[in-house]
Amino acid sequence: MERAIMGNIFEHDAVPTWSGFVYQGRITVYLAVKKIYELSVLGKEKEIQNYYVEMEKCEDISFLYRDEEGEKYESIHQVKNRAERDILKYRGPLTQLMLEKGYYIKHNLGNPNAFLHVSSPICFGKNSSLKDIVKQWHCEVKAVFEKLCALQEKLKTGKNSEAMLETLASCDLGKIIKLERAEYTRLRKAIKEACDKKDSVGAERALDQMICFLKENLCVCDINEKVELFTYDGEDYCSGTEIFSKIVDCVREYKGEGAGLSEDQLKYIADILLCFVSNEILERHKLLQEKKDAFCTIPLYEFENILNDSVEKNEEEANILALKRMYDDWLEQYCEICLAENENNCQKERCKLQLPDYRKNTLEKDNFIRMCYTLNPECDKRITNRECLAGLLMRDGMLESVFPAIKRISEKHFIKETDKTHIAVMNERKNAFITAITNPLATQTVKNIIKAMGAHQELIETIFDADQLVTSRLNASSSVWDDSCIVIQPDELEEDSIGNDDEKHSIYVAKKPQFIEFERFFEEVENER
Repeated sequence: MERAIMGNIFEHDAVPTWSGFVYQGRITVYLAVKKIYELSVLGKEKEIQNYYVEMEKCEDISFLYRDEEGEKYESIHQVKNRAERDILKYRGPLTQLMLEKGYYIKHNLGNPNAFLHVSSPICFGKNSSLKDIVKQWHCEVKAVFEKLCALQEKLKTGKNSEAMLETLASCDLGKIIKLERAEYTRLRKAIKEACDKKDSVGAERALDQMICFLKENLCVCDINEKVELFTYDGEDYCSGTEIFSKIVDCVREYKGEGAGLSEDQLKYIADILLCFVSNEILERHKLLQEKKDAFCTIPLYEFENILNDSVEKNEEEANILALKRMYDDWLEQYCEICLAENENNCQKERCKLQLPDYRKNTLEKDNFIRMCYTLNPECDKRITNRECLAGLLMRDGMLESVFPAIKRISEKHFIKETDKTHIAVMNERKNAFITAITNPLATQTVKNIIKAMGAHQELIETIFDADQLVTSRLNASSSVWDDSCIVIQPDELEEDSIGNDDEKHSIYVAKKPQFIEFERFFEEVENER
């Protein structure tokens, strides 16, 4: 089958935010496992070989079916991880779904089910439903196109050109067809400029191009109003944290009770799937940043292979994947809170939390482990112990000090030359490490750190290179270490020179860092001259 050329109209031309990227990845895994399970229940396991998951090409997620007759789109999915609840905020993605569905039908590329996925409940207004609202928008798109065609004919006559230009200028295409594509934006701008200049010839030419674009590229004449909100167990929304539980449920259904898998093993499989998808999308983003074409298409059987692999209890690997998922969960929660409080500022500039240098859960394995322990140096459980999850990347510390520090502290204060496992900030002449420590009791915090040093000194000893440890709730001077076994490392210390038992059991460090609560630290740094 000869496939129609899509061009750059529906293809993605922007990289989503980090929280959007994470949410999209989780939805992809959920849909893939759900599809595999459904095909298995129907006895159509062999058809899994014919399905492909397409990400970030024309839609966030698409499912394709390929056989000897060609390729068809079975479903297309827009994914929006937003706090907005007003349905009007989603006119753009819903309109695009309607246009895209019509495009596929027209070009014999399938009749896909079209879904919008949202992370928050949507308000439709009194006596309204999504079906009614979408139908209205569908009619408005058709109406504005017919109006443009009528104006086109009138402009060609040359009569009442000034009045026609005023009418053309009043056609708010950007409101009716909300589509962020370069060519569409260019044509709208050309029409506006011609109307402003009272240039009837230029307006006629720009209008001709716009009508051709709308008809041939966007297929407005074929716009299809059958789009839906995706439902999860009866709910038409699902948050980023909740979707993980649903992925685990899907894995459980697919594997069956006879597999004898524990809850941790099911979560491990889910985390492997998430990591697999994340790596695929990140590779695509890397290529995009290098100005290279890249589309992410994954055969559905690759998801099936992961599901069918035997799960040997690999505690360390499972814990690392779980910690990376926790990092994403806490970041999503922080972004939701931040967006609710600072919506305008968040939209004006790209937050440092979205930048690669600060995406700490993308670190390589060993560095990621070290980063977790330097953020929470009180944790005395090894990464191979499931109990470490309760002591690392603790939610309150991430939301109260780590993420706020990255977002709010000016870029100029960060020390980039330091080990990537640390979030280091210069406070006057003091070297500060951001931590997720939440314990407000100084003496107990010191005892916990000393205990952790005994368990895995190599993972946390670098915190003693800092003058300050930034916490969420603790302020304490460096003297808090004086009654501990922590001793400042002499310039020239030889093992033979260590005499008594106390000296032999002391932990020698570079510095005794001060503990400082984040808000106090932030004020000091930002007021620094």
